[in-house]
Amino acid sequence: MREEKAGKHSKKRAKPFLNIAIIVCALGALICVGILLSSYFEYKKGDNLMDGMTQYVSIPQGNKGEGEKFTVDYDALAAINPDFIGWLYLDGTVINYPVVQGEDNSYYLNHVFEGEQHKYGSIFMDSRNHARFWDANTVIYGHRMNSGAMFGTLIEYKNQEYYDQHPAFMLYTKEQVYRLEIFAAYEVDAKMENVPFNFTTDEQYRAYLDAAIAQSDIQTDVSVDVTERIVTLSTCTKTSQSKRFIVQAKLVAVSE
Repeated sequence: MREEKAGKHSKKRAKPFLNIAIIVCALGALICVGILLSSYFEYKKGDNLMDGMTQYVSIPQGNKGEGEKFTVDYDALAAINPDFIGWLYLDGTVINYPVVQGEDNSYYLNHVFEGEQHKYGSIFMDSRNHARFWDANTVIYGHRMNSGAMFGTLIEYKNQEYYDQHPAFMLYTKEQVYRLEIFAAYEVDAKMENVPFNFTTDEQYRAYLDAAIAQSDIQTDVSVDVTERIVTLSTCTKTSQSKRFIVQAKLVAVSE
């Protein structure tokens, strides 16, 4: 009888702990849901901010747009943000964004084109580069968002098939339209000095180009001469904050 009573008392004592455990689990689940919802709305807001910028460009729509040109309202964009220097576009992907250049390489890490603070940041040129793409190598940065936004799809250039489908970006500036013909894509250390802007000799530049092609994850038929300029698109990798994935392309002026 005493053992039976003891068992009942033990169950009574365990019941409050069980209730507490259930409450803690429920609170944990609610917190997780809250975090997921917050992240969703944050990404949604970022997407809306980026989508709002496309009103300043006109993209030809398939056969119906035959004869039409990709146009950018440079004056309107410059009026919104004087740091605007051009528009980067990759057909068939989400990359359809304005490019800016700040006074440093920090501000646009967490500020969108219109100045609002947001983790999407902006697609921005290195502050040390010449805004008119006069350097041997111009570097453009963008976040790798999990949603695929910004430079989230740049990592796809690890795959040859993706490159074959998207071999060149288009870059529109008020002074000139360029085709960015990709010749290499690979990982580098995050230190900025690993991506030089200019070279003291042609031999130094040639050695850099050859090294880039040698370590590339993709194979291309694009050749780059030391008299030509390149653009490096840079983003974080999926696996390490100490690494960057870069896509390098020859800057080719085109007439429209």
